[in-house]
Amino acid sequence: MTEDASFLGMASFGNRKNCIFNKESIAMTKKYFKIGLGLLGVFVIIFILNTLNAAGSFTTLTSHIDGQIETTYTNTPGAEDMDIDYQKGLLFISSTDRWQQFQNKDV
Repeated sequence: MTEDASFLGMASFGNRKNCIFNKESIAMTKKYFKIGLGLLGVFVIIFILNTLNAAGSFTTLTSHIDGQIETTYTNTPGAEDMDIDYQKGLLFISSTDRWQQFQNKDV
């Protein structure tokens, strides 16, 4: 037996039974790789679900407004912010038509 053969884990080049890269060891490696990949997938799914839960994705929202809708504003494209003046009974809506801006048109 040469030094190269013992370094590779083989008794001799002609004897495949004593080789560390035989069919059984490759099958076991594939099996452990699949198990490891499956466990990694489970951990990734758990991490994503935990993140979504912490962000409130699974929270049910209920309305707690006792008022009524008097007017629906449909001519305000891109409404971003609303502020209410309770003394005067006014609603201020901040809006910008982004599509018009992207087309370099006057807004």
